[in-house]
Amino acid sequence: MGAGSGTEADTGAEIGPQPINETVEFADSNVAEQRGNVATIQLELTNTDETSLLVRSAQRDFRADLRVRDEDGDGTVRVRFNTFYGVEHGNRPAFTAVGDDSVTVRTHATTQSLPMLEAGRYNMIASTETSRIAGVLQLEEPTVGESQSRAIAPGTDVKTVAASEVDIQATAGKTTIAKGDIGRAEFDVSGVEGLLQDPTARDQLVTATDSRPRAQTTHRVQQTPDRNIEGVETISIDYDESGGVAPNIQSLSWNDLEILGVDTDDDGHIDRSLTGSVSGVRTTSAGEISIRFDEPVSISESETFFAAYTATNPGKTGTADVRVRFGSDQYVETGEISYGADSLGTLTHGVDLRLQSADDRSRIGAPLGSLTTTYNSTTDTLVADVDTTHLEPGTYTVRFQIYDDSPVSDDGSVVTERFVVVPQSASISEPTLTNESTLVVNATTNLAPENDVAMRVQTDPLRKGYLLECTTTVERDGSVACEYELPDTESPLNVTIRRGGTQLAEPVQYELPDATERYSSN
Repeated sequence: MGAGSGTEADTGAEIGPQPINETVEFADSNVAEQRGNVATIQLELTNTDETSLLVRSAQRDFRADLRVRDEDGDGTVRVRFNTFYGVEHGNRPAFTAVGDDSVTVRTHATTQSLPMLEAGRYNMIASTETSRIAGVLQLEEPTVGESQSRAIAPGTDVKTVAASEVDIQATAGKTTIAKGDIGRAEFDVSGVEGLLQDPTARDQLVTATDSRPRAQTTHRVQQTPDRNIEGVETISIDYDESGGVAPNIQSLSWNDLEILGVDTDDDGHIDRSLTGSVSGVRTTSAGEISIRFDEPVSISESETFFAAYTATNPGKTGTADVRVRFGSDQYVETGEISYGADSLGTLTHGVDLRLQSADDRSRIGAPLGSLTTTYNSTTDTLVADVDTTHLEPGTYTVRFQIYDDSPVSDDGSVVTERFVVVPQSASISEPTLTNESTLVVNATTNLAPENDVAMRVQTDPLRKGYLLECTTTVERDGSVACEYELPDTESPLNVTIRRGGTQLAEPVQYELPDATERYSSN
């Protein structure tokens, strides 16, 4: 076909690859969180595994430029922002990614007075090579509300109980908890989630109950040796006086020893008191305490030594060395004690959580020893679980306090929850024979709901009888029930109920009715 026939000519030009549209979106472009908590910023990535994220306060006194990577390729990255510290603190980054994803801080600057970022608007800008989107993080003032306590079965998840909206053995006064169950205290408080990411006062060798300068307070020593220590005649606590950061302990006497003993099972409670063995206490102006015993004492590597005594803090803030000596240098441990608002409270920064005995102050060696602390971000609730396995029956208090110079709040809030630990118990009702071979056994117990218990029906083992066992779960009202198919009509039957290796009630003996009685009842 000749030229000019109207057919489109082939120019030979090649079409190159089209640019890929890399996009990023905020799952929620308006994130609201209480300052001090951990904010979650969720990013959705398309056709890319990397984005930039800029977080900048409206007042331009805080700025963080981040690189965010979707390492697992699922298109979603959740960035966690600790607004309590705002910047890296103690080698702990302020920004982290959930799961296998990653966040890298390119630049980070602030002129705010930390800890705790200021309330207000923080603009967020996420961008890729071909897209850019804006969002807002609004930080609000934290709140302190009410509290409640309940008895729960060991292993119960924090959010499962919170979502159930079931009032589990909770009362307006004291909550009764069977020994071995968990006493859960829930405090409606926000602004402390980020704080809980940090080491607590339990991590120091010596701590001050009130760490503020010149406070007359209690100092606590906690030490677990890495080998057995035998025949200890003296224990010395030596504060480093350099820099003027040694406390005043010169007037310390035997009567000022609030706690002196050994925790044998790592639950924070004094199992073996040493106060009765003390023959004298000597102090020096250089900050040394020497406690002498009239009989040598021993501490094994699986045990923890505790001492608590009155002291007056120095007038300066800071961290100082302290040494604890067992015997004549038989065992020496060097650690630290900190003074100032940052170290105030068991959770630091003026936030204090502790377990106390209402019956005997010397029972509790470590205020946090029996507490497992978590934060339920869904309900803004600080949850403190108390393991009552090793607690003696009695009344206990979980006390939450925010000191008036804490960055969380300036109103000096104090909230307490009290509970009573009682022995485990159960009551077995008269068994019922519903037909010739089906036996129904009902019981009630003071164990928390969802506990597993075993009920046994047994005939005389000396007569080569039988044993039937049923494992069942405690209901919300404390009731349990089991049904058995009896292999014969041998009597009497012994009925028992157990939890683990503990028998909860005295055995109940049941005589099966004879055939004449069963038929006449029908």
